[in-house]
Amino acid sequence: PPHRPTIFPPQVHVPALKQKPFNDDEALVPIDSLPSWAQPAFAGMKTLNRVQSRVHKCALFSAENMLMCAPTGAGKTNVAMLTILHEIGMHRDERTGDIKLDEFKIVYVAPMKALVQATPLPP
Repeated sequence: PPHRPTIFPPQVHVPALKQKPFNDDEALVPIDSLPSWAQPAFAGMKTLNRVQSRVHKCALFSAENMLMCAPTGAGKTNVAMLTILHEIGMHRDERTGDIKLDEFKIVYVAPMKALVQATPLPP
């Protein structure tokens, strides 16, 4: 029989939703407004994005549990970083800046390999 090309369904373009305007009490959180010891985690960024800005107080400054559901690319990984920084901050000597590494453990389960970078810990 003659070779027939595979016929794919037609492509459909779904445009992104238009972003709602900011509320009067809503603003992006500048990185330089975070504690100075936490700022290097966001090197190269000027502000948290809208999602991160909305949840940063809970993620960085409270021990409350949180569940975050947002689309791919919404900034969930940086929210996880804020929660990690919260835990580190709980074991940081404010006077010296030393982190008491023997007092805590953090486990981050990466949802995809692309978010994982093997970095050896200092001795």
